[in-house]
Amino acid sequence: MSPDTFRPILATCAVWLTLACLYLVQPLVAMAALLFAGLWLVGAAVWWGWKWWNR
Repeated sequence: MSPDTFRPILATCAVWLTLACLYLVQPLVAMAALLFAGLWLVGAAVWWGWKWWNR
């Protein structure tokens, strides 16, 4: 078997592994995004309240 026969197999395996990793990491990324959005909203609300309080 020449190396050329292994290349498509390796490429396919690499793609599937990448997809599997993305699928596994996806919930973590989603949670981090939600956390960031929540913190941003809370921060914006606090900042707006502070500005309003000290008007």
